[in-house]
Amino acid sequence: MPSCKDLYDKWRNAVSEATKDHKHRYTCALFKKDQTISDTEQTNRCICGRLKNSHSYKGELSSYAGDRWIMTDCSGRIDDGISCGILYKWHQACLTKFLRCDINIPQKALYDLICNDYGKKPNLIISIFGGTKNFKMDKHLETAFMNGIIEAATSAGGWILTAGLNSGVVNLVGQAISEAKVMHCNLKNIVSIGFTKWGSLSQDVRDLLSGKFRKQLHPENNDPISELYTYPPEMLGSNNQQTVESHHAYMLLFDDATQYGYLGDHQPTQFLEEALKNKGNTNCYTITVIVEGGLNTPYTIRRFLEKNLPVVIIRGSGRMADIICDFLTPDAE
Repeated sequence: MPSCKDLYDKWRNAVSEATKDHKHRYTCALFKKDQTISDTEQTNRCICGRLKNSHSYKGELSSYAGDRWIMTDCSGRIDDGISCGILYKWHQACLTKFLRCDINIPQKALYDLICNDYGKKPNLIISIFGGTKNFKMDKHLETAFMNGIIEAATSAGGWILTAGLNSGVVNLVGQAISEAKVMHCNLKNIVSIGFTKWGSLSQDVRDLLSGKFRKQLHPENNDPISELYTYPPEMLGSNNQQTVESHHAYMLLFDDATQYGYLGDHQPTQFLEEALKNKGNTNCYTITVIVEGGLNTPYTIRRFLEKNLPVVIIRGSGRMADIICDFLTPDAE
């Protein structure tokens, strides 16, 4: 197996090539770095979610005076270079490749990046949407779901797309990947991709990731190699729902300059569309799986169906999934 340094260099070079026209991102421009903030305002938050005295912007301030975040009016562009890295879980042989990018980066760049890094295009893409917090599923259904997802991904040369956070159905997918690797030691790395908003992560996790990215780009002589590329233990707590799910192969962190909220289905949908129109010599199929879900789930389903992309709703997984299934089959026992 290549060394972590070799894997990092390969990933960084791939990211540099794929994002050569998009080496920038945006940050809140309503307050400046080192701007004087009155004592009474020190603990007040900006509409971007940051404390008013915790901004990093150095350019010309925005004149926007509203109370609702509008990215085009509230943010300023900064050149970020390459904001990427890799993290490894040595005891489970799990490697995650990270990229922090502008939320408006074309999905073609990301699709090409992962295809080139992995070495082949997918035959199937399974995108999983649904339960996040307080998610529970019947044990029998849970086992069937976990086994089915892994079998579909491994037997069909499929990729798995999730929301990437360490909670709900995403955590279940991570468990399935982990158990599959334990049961089948020779199992090839499953291509699982997390689509996550940078601002969905906790401040501590963002700081840890930024520190890792910075040190991997500019390592010091006294940095132990094993520690440089290892997941910080603070990111691996099973109860931490504001960190990444660590069994994913790729983690795409989309930055819209805010520090709250969650990523919608826009980016994953565009990624799927890119895969479908870039089949080349392979036939790529997609399927969206809805597990549990909330108020936004019908809109997600509608978005995929309007694009003629098939959707599977897991009956018995709870909440919105069960409501929709009951509505579609009103006479079912």
